[in-house]
Amino acid sequence: MIYLRKHLVLILSLFVSISFAQQKSADSLLIEYNKCTVDTTKIDLLLRYANSTIGEDPRKSISYGKMCLKMAQDKGDLHRTLSAYETIGKGFQYLGDIRNVIYNFNEANKIAKKLNDKIAFAYLNLYYGYLYAYMGNYKLAIAYYKNAIDYFQLSPDYQGLCICYINISDALYNTNKFDESLIYLQKAKSISQLHNDYRIVFINSNFAETYLRTNKLALANEYALKGLEIASKQNNQYIISSDYLILAKIYFIQNKLKNAELFAKKGLTIAQKTSIKKILIDSYSILYQVLDKEEKYKESALYKTLLLKTKDSIQSSINNNLLEAFEYQKRDEEIAGMKAEDIKKNTELKQQKLLIEIIALLLILVICIASYVFYSRNRLKKTTSELKKAYQEISTNQNEIIVQNQELLVYNEQIITQSTHIEELNNLKDRIFAIISHDLRRPFNNLNSTLKLLVAGSLSEQRIQTIIPLLIKSMSTVSELLDNLLQWSNTQLKGESIEYSTFEVNDLVQMQIELFETQVQEKQILLKNEINRNTTVFADKHLTDIVLRNLVSNAIKFCKEGGIVTISAKQLQDKVEISVKDEGVGIVAENIEKVFQEKGKFTTLGTKKEQGTGIGLMLCKDFVEKQNGSIGVESKVNEGSRFWFTLPSNHLNQK
Repeated sequence: MIYLRKHLVLILSLFVSISFAQQKSADSLLIEYNKCTVDTTKIDLLLRYANSTIGEDPRKSISYGKMCLKMAQDKGDLHRTLSAYETIGKGFQYLGDIRNVIYNFNEANKIAKKLNDKIAFAYLNLYYGYLYAYMGNYKLAIAYYKNAIDYFQLSPDYQGLCICYINISDALYNTNKFDESLIYLQKAKSISQLHNDYRIVFINSNFAETYLRTNKLALANEYALKGLEIASKQNNQYIISSDYLILAKIYFIQNKLKNAELFAKKGLTIAQKTSIKKILIDSYSILYQVLDKEEKYKESALYKTLLLKTKDSIQSSINNNLLEAFEYQKRDEEIAGMKAEDIKKNTELKQQKLLIEIIALLLILVICIASYVFYSRNRLKKTTSELKKAYQEISTNQNEIIVQNQELLVYNEQIITQSTHIEELNNLKDRIFAIISHDLRRPFNNLNSTLKLLVAGSLSEQRIQTIIPLLIKSMSTVSELLDNLLQWSNTQLKGESIEYSTFEVNDLVQMQIELFETQVQEKQILLKNEINRNTTVFADKHLTDIVLRNLVSNAIKFCKEGGIVTISAKQLQDKVEISVKDEGVGIVAENIEKVFQEKGKFTTLGTKKEQGTGIGLMLCKDFVEKQNGSIGVESKVNEGSRFWFTLPSNHLNQK
């Protein structure tokens, strides 16, 4: 579609420069217009020229916009008529003439509805948004901007979307929502950089204003200078004056009053040339403050008076123009009503005649219906009584069935729960018997055989001295197995009651070091505690102690003589990871995944042929997971293993 909405203008505070890199200069547009012979092309060229002059001379823009409007209306071209109304409205918006702004935007809106032009709706939402921002109703302005953004995001018009982001950022920082304002500015900057778009000059100016509001003066100064450099190349008077005033405010805050006065007067000069009332107000405001601080009270009072008069003038203009706009709209509605009056009278006469005929037919129909209703009433009454009785009986039966179903559901749930519990107990029984038959029978058989030999006198003194240490180790293993087996079976049968509290891990580790002092000395192992004193967890102290005891015992068992067993901890966001590392035999890769399995439990021999039971690690996994933690292992053969587990660092992590 050749005419895909030629909205190339930023409204009010976002006026297009007449010389940005991707657009022809204003003079070349007029030259091309004078040479052109195609009416529609002439209108397009003149519209582009009118839009390009808004920032420099809004009155000229309005004048050329009106020329375009007449040409488009003469041609019956609704699309270009719509664009002309928009251009004229934007020019009046720049001058603060709200009555004419509303009139022209309303006319554009009427045409947009006829054409069902979604892009036009998007731009009109944008224009109405700025209009309300100008009147100080930023909440309503933001709502219109967001409507416009929704429309633009469904279209390929990146320029309109960029303008929306810039305008909504301006409204947001005027409501002190600076973080949200910066988010929209960053979005606009991304679009502008992607398309090498000239609007970066407005984006830089808004960044500068936002950073100024948040007292980030270095950033504000940087963006103001960037904006001033680009605006000077584009001859964008609005942005030049805006950036001058931003620099003036920065110097005022820094107490560099001479510089502040200089830049404020530069901004004022441009504002007086272009009749930009927003810039006039900013200029008067900063000048009277600077001059007052410089003790130039007479000159300061002059600018303060001008400030108050301009503000009053604008507010008065807003009020009067709004009133006129509403009266104008009311007058239009009255004129439209007078044109429709004759048509209405003729229609009423026809309707009256038709109405008499309809009433006669209706009377006949009513008599027929009344007779039928009277006849049917008695039959209906009798049938209703019978149906009511049947319904009551059905309801009673239904309630009884519902109660019975609910009772059956409860019984069924109880049976399922009991069945599950019996199955779990049966599985537990099988596991306990398997452990007893596999791990307890062998050491007791060995002990039984040895005692029989001792009784028979078949062992020499030397042989007895050799066997006794082995029996002691075997009984130590049996003792450890029984202890873990009792702990594990107790949790499985009764369910371990978790008692959470906050405690230091270092204290538990120190207890383990003292507990295993004999084993450590026997193997000449260095047992290191590298956990900081302030490392705390929110967990069950008793269960954590059992986990640590098993992991430290295993580490000593599998560590090489003269090696080091290191116990450490580190913070992982909302959890603490505790690890026990040894310099031992390690675990081959294919066996690592078997370490914590309940079925086919994994075990191996220590460095001095110490026999592991396998149930200890299964117990550790169960206890850690009951406390909302996790457990794992890393290992290399002949280099050692690192067993780790995590626990919550505070009570908020418990679910």
